[in-house]
Amino acid sequence: MIEQLAMLGEEAVCSLAGIHTRSSMAGGARVVVGADASVILSDAVDEPGVSGVWSGELFRLMGPASAVVRARLVDEPDGPLPVHLFVRVFGGCRYLGVGRPVYSSCADGELLQCDLRIEPPLAPEVLDEVRPTGPSPQTPSLDWLTQIGEDPVTALGHFACAWYPRPVPAPVTPGAVPADLPRALREFYRLAHQRPEMLGRQNRILPATELRTGADPRRVVFSEENQLCFHWELDPAEADPVVWLTAAEDSAEREPLSGFLMQFSLFEAMTGAPYQAHAWYTPVPEPLMQDLTDRLRSVPLRPWRWPADPTTFHVAPGLIACTSDLGDGMSEITIGAQHRGALRPYGELGIDWSSFDG
Repeated sequence: MIEQLAMLGEEAVCSLAGIHTRSSMAGGARVVVGADASVILSDAVDEPGVSGVWSGELFRLMGPASAVVRARLVDEPDGPLPVHLFVRVFGGCRYLGVGRPVYSSCADGELLQCDLRIEPPLAPEVLDEVRPTGPSPQTPSLDWLTQIGEDPVTALGHFACAWYPRPVPAPVTPGAVPADLPRALREFYRLAHQRPEMLGRQNRILPATELRTGADPRRVVFSEENQLCFHWELDPAEADPVVWLTAAEDSAEREPLSGFLMQFSLFEAMTGAPYQAHAWYTPVPEPLMQDLTDRLRSVPLRPWRWPADPTTFHVAPGLIACTSDLGDGMSEITIGAQHRGALRPYGELGIDWSSFDG
């Protein structure tokens, strides 16, 4: 039995797998599968697409990984053979403990990602050693905030260019977006043509070719909730139309289309960010919520109706927070950040986070 945090040499680490070993690489990590155990050895890194420690509770193996690795981690995750996790640090390889697969993603028979629960979790000082996090790099400007009141459509364009700085070089095909759509939706499609993430990972804005008539023939369905429980409609004859959330009964969003598309884009950028913090299962009391929002800048738009009514947005450079008022002085919070360093300070506020990638 190896004690957690013990230091071993790489040869000794690999020998834990036993005989008949097969070694391969996955996302920069060495994976050794043998008759006695599996061993995963990574560098001390902090990059979203590279294998390594993700949090005090999770180790993330990034693929593509070999069929042998997939068979051991995915097809036999609860088998009798342990998965030993190590990280190369100064002086040797630090033992993190046994990893238990809790999530995997596969495509065409290939393992693309496998999250392993670290048991027991790592202390903060150990986390800093095995997953060193540097300062935040240059982060997107918040200049668009001051433009929202005057021209939300222009503000959306500046936000999109700041949050998605490397658009896909794809020219807009003439006629791809009908000219009779409201200006805000035409501009959104222009931006999303080179930034397809803007169409949504959680909910989605329908491509222009998929717009359809709503229950009211004057309206067009232009957006759908992720489980298709409801959708959003607009009257394309209006310059900046009311947005209708259509479920059991219709309710109007507080912002017209131009503001709604800004809110939609903020929410999808947040959910697609690599680093997340969630306070869902234990609602946050008002004093802690106030402490959080005092450190952020409020987005000057009236509350959104989804995922709970009312929902508001707050931002900082490289970070978007969504807060939903549950009543009785309690709220839910979701934060998405482009760099771990932007998220880490919010772990010290005393909020009981359901999950926290800082």
